[in-house]
Amino acid sequence: MKEELLMTSPNFATPLADSEDRLKLIQNLQTLRIELEMQNKELLRSQLELMTSKIYYTRLYDTTPVGDFTIDLNGIIMAANLTLSDMLLMERSSLLDKHITDYIVLEDHIIYYQHLKDIDTLKTRQVCELRMKKKDSTPFDVQLETILMTDRSKKPEQYRTVVIDISERKKTEMENSPFDCLNIVFK
Repeated sequence: MKEELLMTSPNFATPLADSEDRLKLIQNLQTLRIELEMQNKELLRSQLELMTSKIYYTRLYDTTPVGDFTIDLNGIIMAANLTLSDMLLMERSSLLDKHITDYIVLEDHIIYYQHLKDIDTLKTRQVCELRMKKKDSTPFDVQLETILMTDRSKKPEQYRTVVIDISERKKTEMENSPFDCLNIVFK
C-alpha cells in the first residue's frame, strides 16, 4: 500500500534516494502482482463454481416432475418452470406477466381465492384441488400447494406454488366410486 501511495504522489517522478529503496519497491510491487494473480484465480474459480451451480439448479427447477410458479400479491405470474408450461401446453414466456386465474377454470376461481385467503390468514402452507385449463381450454385436475414468501421484514411479498397434475388419480377415483355399483344394479 505504501508503494501505491508513493506512485500516486506528485513527487513520484523524482528519483528515489538510493538503489536499495528502488529494489525494495520493485520487490513489493512483484509481491502485490503475485497476490493479485492469486486473488484473480480464486475469483475465476468462484465464478465458475457459481455458474455451474446456477446451471444445475435451473435444470432442476425446469425439469422437476411438478409445475412451479411464483406470483406477486396481485396474482401476476413472475416465474414459472418448464413443467408448468408443458402442463398448460404453452411457452413459458407467454405465461409470464399474466394473471394466474387466466389458467384456472372459471368455476374454480372461488376455490383459488379461498386458498389464498387461507394462506394469508393461517400463515402456513396450504393445499387445494381445482381445475386448470390448457391453452386449448381443456380442463385438467391439479393439486396446488402454496406458501407465502416474505421479505426480510416479514412483509408478504409473493406466493410460491407447486402444481401436481392429479387427473389420473381423479379418473381412477371416479371409476372406483361406490356410486358405480348403483349403475350396475339399476341397469
